[in-house]
Amino acid sequence: VFTTVDAKPGDLRMLCREGSPVPGMPGVHYRSGASFGFPLQPLNSCGIYFLAELEGEGVVPNVNDLAVFFQVAGEQEILLRRGDPVPGVPPDEAVFRTMNPSGWTTVWNGGGYIAYQGLLQSPDGSNLSAGTFVACLTPDGVVHTICRNGEPVPGVEGATFGSLDGNTSIGI
Repeated sequence: VFTTVDAKPGDLRMLCREGSPVPGMPGVHYRSGASFGFPLQPLNSCGIYFLAELEGEGVVPNVNDLAVFFQVAGEQEILLRRGDPVPGVPPDEAVFRTMNPSGWTTVWNGGGYIAYQGLLQSPDGSNLSAGTFVACLTPDGVVHTICRNGEPVPGVEGATFGSLDGNTSIGI
């Protein structure tokens, strides 16, 4: 995966390469980087994020083999990894699966807040019928779940959030 962000004019800078080690994850390597199904995404000129499949020590297919990375000024961090708990969602019920590639609903403002739409899965890696959510990562690294499909809509008696899949408009 290459980018022109933070590269010299006319150059490309490599973010990840198949087989290379994942920073901060000893024994884990990139299996593949962004694809046409989930390409590298700029975040409001504040940075970039990309999805990568993982392999190596402790990596289990469909359980924790995928991560969403974000990068600002050359510093790369993991935003979320498949299997991570999602605040407000019981971890024995559902965990993070991936960002929602159908909606491209991820925004990042200059203050360091990242709002995104994600998909959930059961802890064993199987899909859920009610598996979409919207969350916000604050600059201090705290994730807040804003809403999840199937949950009650605050202030609207008897209403629940329907599918959030690709139809969510996010702004921060």
